[in-house]
Amino acid sequence: MIRLAVSVLADAVNVRENMLSILSAGVSTIRVEALPASVSLVAALMLEVTGDDLSTSETRSIHFAIGHPESDAMLVEGEGRVGWDASNSSSVYIPMPIELPVVNFESAGLHMVVIAIEGIDPIEIPLTIALDASA
Repeated sequence: MIRLAVSVLADAVNVRENMLSILSAGVSTIRVEALPASVSLVAALMLEVTGDDLSTSETRSIHFAIGHPESDAMLVEGEGRVGWDASNSSSVYIPMPIELPVVNFESAGLHMVVIAIEGIDPIEIPLTIALDASA
């Protein structure tokens, strides 16, 4: 079985000794002074691989996109790959920090970060862009 054990937006992510370190996990709203606004994002993912899926080395494709939930048009899209070596372990966790491209948000409101890993149902992480009333 393959599943995403962790999937959050964060301020920063790094991997050291196969451990995922996350700063400010769970970013769900970004306040901006004006629109359009350029925003940098990072997604912190941890893939869990168990059972028969560990019996052979594999590589899977990753697709990510950021857009409005009501629109098919995406603000940014990207591709990547994740892989693992065959193991006798009962489970393996694979840390995956994803630096998303800088996004130029033209409007406030709800947006979705969609991450699809081959063989797993896509996940959607909601992200609200809000105008800062104090600006």
